[in-house]
Amino acid sequence: MWFKNLSLRAKVLIGGLSPLVLLLILGIMSISSIQSIVNTNKWVVHTHKVIEQVMGIIGSAVDMETGMRGYLLAGKDSFLDPYKNGEKASYERIALLKDTVSDNPKQVDRLSEVGKILKEW
Repeated sequence: MWFKNLSLRAKVLIGGLSPLVLLLILGIMSISSIQSIVNTNKWVVHTHKVIEQVMGIIGSAVDMETGMRGYLLAGKDSFLDPYKNGEKASYERIALLKDTVSDNPKQVDRLSEVGKILKEW
């Protein structure tokens, strides 16, 4: 009812500006969504980097195990080379991963625990 009482000029302005206001709102929502997607993508890339580094640590630990098993079975010192190389690589990779996940104290603590368990083994 209030719309009927408006002048023609006001009705035209409302009709013309309404789509522009809606377009502005949609633009702001789109920018916000894009920023959210970019932020999420950064975390996905970070997660993949962490997973890749963890796989390297696991590979180095397997090398240690393989070298130890070979030494125990054959009794030759040359079989300890994979163990020594794997041990060095494991600790280097754990230190690198600690830097990567330094924003998450729980993960850093877990990596410290992994290093301790590896040394005990």
